[in-house]
Amino acid sequence: MMRSRSDAVHDEAGTPVTLYGQEKDAATSGLARMNMILHNNPTAMVEHRAILSEMDAEIAAVEAKLVKAGQLKQGMMQELMTGGIRLA
Repeated sequence: MMRSRSDAVHDEAGTPVTLYGQEKDAATSGLARMNMILHNNPTAMVEHRAILSEMDAEIAAVEAKLVKAGQLKQGMMQELMTGGIRLA
């Protein structure tokens, strides 16, 4: 039987190893799960997700909010400087 890398790491470190992974494509994630079972890593977790794409979308949303806040700040400063708004 083929020895898995996680077995080698377990032997070296003296602690159990669990593998985690993600695949964007459903077919590839199925193949990855099957591969882990074939290589004696039945506890490996492979999910069908796109975390990096999800994080990119989240970062873009936060950056858009930051730009909008900067524009609002600039407009408020302009109002203060031109006397449109007076502080008491």
